Amino acid sequence: MREFWNPRGVLSLRNLTVMAMLLAIRVILDQFTVQLGAGIIVFRVTFIPMSMVAYLFGPWAALIFGILGDSLGFLTRGGGAYFPGFAISEAIICLIYALFTYRRPVDNLKNLIIRVTIARICIAIFVFFGLNFLWFRIMAELGLVPSFLAQPAAFFIASYRLVTNSVLLPMYIALSVMAIKLARRLEDSRVLHPRRKE
Repeated sequence: MREFWNPRGVLSLRNLTVMAMLLAIRVILDQFTVQLGAGIIVFRVTFIPMSMVAYLFGPWAALIFGILGDSLGFLTRGGGAYFPGFAISEAIICLIYALFTYRRPVDNLKNLIIRVTIARICIAIFVFFGLNFLWFRIMAELGLVPSFLAQPAAFFIASYRLVTNSVLLPMYIALSVMAIKLARRLEDSRVLHPRRKE
């Protein structure tokens, strides 16, 4: 378990370059988020580079990648007030992907699909319905959201995201599995240095 959390070997120049490129892709993909009104996200594909970083570089890189990705995505997208709670949510999404995919073999497609499915269900329950509901409540307390709308809006948005994530779950799983397989090919191409052992 100690080896799982060890960031040694991740901070090479090649690896940082790959992470920076994936971060740039994540920020670009954030521009193509489909939204229904303010804060109600219907569909986004920023999880693709997030799952790749989590698989390739582990939990520490995933946490930092999630925070930087959300913050830079907000800066380039603009609009509304910045709330750091959503950066924490993104970091936890990346961490969940790392917990289920980092240092795990991906040759057995069935096992990979099962791990990604469990990760996506954990993300939907703990992040989209749990943490994001909490963030909306805190935003209401801070006056960033009108207080009379806070509880119904937070519950509606969290519930809506839970439902949309449940409906889109097969597509999210398929795209995550393809992204992790692509990351495996990147790893096998010796672009990363040093190669991690499974």
